[in-house]
Amino acid sequence: MKTIITGISGFAGAYLSEYLAENKNYEIHGISLKGDSSSLPPLIRDRVKIHQANLLDSQKVEDIISEIKPDFIYHLAALSSPRKSFDEPEKSRSTFRVYDIFSANRRFHDESLLP
Repeated sequence: MKTIITGISGFAGAYLSEYLAENKNYEIHGISLKGDSSSLPPLIRDRVKIHQANLLDSQKVEDIISEIKPDFIYHLAALSSPRKSFDEPEKSRSTFRVYDIFSANRRFHDESLLP
């Protein structure tokens, strides 16, 4: 099974990737703004493939999804600072890219399998 975790370098994404690596037989992919795996637990870094992308770049996100064709997507990306979301509202929009992410995923799967 293949999975993508957006926001994998954040608190929730790092813990989810650790759980999946230890408890499930998943091929784990993460989308990170910085493309950095340093926040992941050292024991699982070799089990996770990090893809650098800004979720506001819908073409890049679609390319990643079309390449991986995931069975599951966990959308955990968000700005970690409320102040930043007020100072830079365009960056906070990445949290709301759910429609783009799942629309891209739908294009690469048999639609009869999706609700």
